[in-house]
Amino acid sequence: MPQTTRTRTLPGDATAPVAVRRILQAELERCGHPGVLPDAQLLASEVVTNAVVHTHCPECTVIIEAADDRVRVSVIDCEPDKPPVLLPPDPARFGGLGMHIVNDVARAWGCEVCGHTKTVWFELVDPLA
Repeated sequence: MPQTTRTRTLPGDATAPVAVRRILQAELERCGHPGVLPDAQLLASEVVTNAVVHTHCPECTVIIEAADDRVRVSVIDCEPDKPPVLLPPDPARFGGLGMHIVNDVARAWGCEVCGHTKTVWFELVDPLA
């Protein structure tokens, strides 16, 4: 299958996680990767939520790349000095587990800083591809 790339810009507000789930549903079904849809929606919701909650960016950009059996989702925001953190588990803390979910579910994930932006990405393998 040829590589497919889609880029969308989302507002940096509470509507972004819902929007990214809808975008992923349309794009992954269109390009033949329904096997990763639930995991992609979960992980993208976590990464986009982090971009909204932990930065002061007016928007974030989502890039969806699909090729063969691989799907990569990248979220770009405007605060390179705030990388994602795997916090130690603490049952008394509300939240703080999002990147643990990404770490446990994704085949790979990472963070790249370029100038005034930060990109947090994850990859999934589609077992149905």
